[in-house]
Amino acid sequence: YDQMEITRKALKKHGRANKQAIAELLALAELFMPIKLVPKQFEGLVERVRSALERLRAQERA
Repeated sequence: YDQMEITRKALKKHGRANKQAIAELLALAELFMPIKLVPKQFEGLVERVRSALERLRAQERA
């Protein structure tokens, strides 16, 4: 939880392209690395992202 807050604050203050924000994102990613998902769970998450991306693209075209 602490790293998530640190990352949010860095992103809000500096933006995504800043070196400090990138470092905090990488530190957060390291915390999630040990989590292993079974294929069914992984596909469910990927489908949600794909669906959101499709809706976004449809809105951009409209």
